[in-house]
Amino acid sequence: MKQKSRWQYGKIISVLLVIVLLLSACSSLTEKVETQPETEQQESMQSAEEGTVSEKPVETEAESSTEQSSDESGAEEIAVKIYRSNESAEYMESETVSIASLDANSLAEALIQAGVLEDGTKVQEMVMTEKGGEQLLELDFNAAFLDKLNRMGTSGEYFYMGSVVNTFLEAFSADKIKITVNREVPESGHAIYDAYMEAYAVRP
Repeated sequence: MKQKSRWQYGKIISVLLVIVLLLSACSSLTEKVETQPETEQQESMQSAEEGTVSEKPVETEAESSTEQSSDESGAEEIAVKIYRSNESAEYMESETVSIASLDANSLAEALIQAGVLEDGTKVQEMVMTEKGGEQLLELDFNAAFLDKLNRMGTSGEYFYMGSVVNTFLEAFSADKIKITVNREVPESGHAIYDAYMEAYAVRP
């Protein structure tokens, strides 16, 4: 009887241990299930934040090359109108060209390129003054200017001087211009240019 009581007692303890183990297992499973959604939610929020950072604008190669091209181009060129004789030497025609800067020798170079001035012609000095409400321009050329002038006939001289006078007057918005060569009055076989000149008519 006593042995049977011990056996029953041991059986009860075993059942209690099984129950305790089952309860412990259920508790662990519940915690795991509750934790998983929270972890997934944190991962989802982190992914969303990373996605936002990846949307930051990035400069494209095209944009970069455009800025570089703009920097390399430097200052914009200036459009000016130059005058010259037409091919048949009947009248003066005008043409718009671009120069790097609005100065006397850049304009003289444009006239050289147009075939008006002789290669090597330089402006040694340019002076702008105002008198009686008029803008007066004075140009002093080197000897190359007079050398070509002295090779001209009457008609050619008119277009030669007229092309230079009209081009400089218009470019610098002057009313009259006076030309010297090495600070002396230029003189050809047809005229002496000792006074201020206004714009020439396009036809002689």
